[in-house]
Amino acid sequence: MSIINNLPAVTPDVVKEMSKTLFEGFYQRPDINTYLNIVSGIKSDAQLIAFKRYAGLSGKIRSNCDTTANESVTIETIEKTWSPKLIGDRFAECFQDFDASFTAWMLKEGNEKPDTSGTEIGMFLTEQLQDMLHEVILRLSFFGNTAIVAGTSNNIAAGEVAYFSALNGFFTQLFAIVAADANRLTVNTTLQTRNAAATWALQRFTNADTTNQIVTSALDHGWYGADMRLRAMNRNELVWLTTQSISDQYEQERKSVGSIDAAYFRTEDGIMKMYSNGIEVVPMSFWDRTIRTYFGDDATPVTAVLPHRAILVPRKNLMIGTESSGEIGGLDVWYSKDDAKVYADYNVKLDAKIGLDTLIQAVY
Repeated sequence: MSIINNLPAVTPDVVKEMSKTLFEGFYQRPDINTYLNIVSGIKSDAQLIAFKRYAGLSGKIRSNCDTTANESVTIETIEKTWSPKLIGDRFAECFQDFDASFTAWMLKEGNEKPDTSGTEIGMFLTEQLQDMLHEVILRLSFFGNTAIVAGTSNNIAAGEVAYFSALNGFFTQLFAIVAADANRLTVNTTLQTRNAAATWALQRFTNADTTNQIVTSALDHGWYGADMRLRAMNRNELVWLTTQSISDQYEQERKSVGSIDAAYFRTEDGIMKMYSNGIEVVPMSFWDRTIRTYFGDDATPVTAVLPHRAILVPRKNLMIGTESSGEIGGLDVWYSKDDAKVYADYNVKLDAKIGLDTLIQAVY
């Protein structure tokens, strides 16, 4: 089966170059290294050790010759385990899938015709597959759940479960952190009402929500309700990762009480960024697309599961473990004369870990 479907047939006035075509293009995402900590050298199960700050009291008037050791001060450790899984897939393409369409003009000639590698159409496919690999890493890192069940708090089909169950992603870990410590979740009644509404339409923010500054308040309380160890960090080390819905609503709320400049600031390189309490707000439209496509309330969804989400976190506290950072986006492409097909393979050892549970604050 061809990767590209419904290619137009050859016509008298045919398009002969990919540059003359239109395509939906890549979804825009922040660079993975700007908000995730890529940890290389993770080949198999390995310890991840973190030290807490000391606890207990020290420093008092010391009587003469008192040699009693203070045993109340302790430094505790936190242990987690990297358990990377081998994630991969293979794709195959036959030149004959292109020979009867406008892409025929992009194929090689003679005995080399079956080899589409290095051609315009071949490079186009490689670029598309590399972008898809980026999304594979994001999907598993954020939405992976080893206990996922088809049709339970999702509309994932039984045959699709394997694409989510390889590892526990950041949201699965976050829900466990909140279950253990309710303070890691900022409660906003209106936001939670939107998330729990009975239909897609009722889950959308309203004009009244904009007037009432719902998201502005939620992010504000998220910051002030975060653990003091997180709040003590330099704000440029932190980031709000949000669904596009949260980001859009925040933008509208800021504009409703002032100009666009109240929501955005232009950086030295000309890029417009949005901030809350001096912390960058980064929209993750990938979250919205994944939630809307795969995380309906059941197999025949009428609502999305928590469509509005935000995470306040240090940029290095969301960690992806791999054997090598070069694996991310790496694709092996080759032509096989045995069956006259071009193949593309990728394999990446992958795991995801929230480093310190105290250094994260959730809004949903």
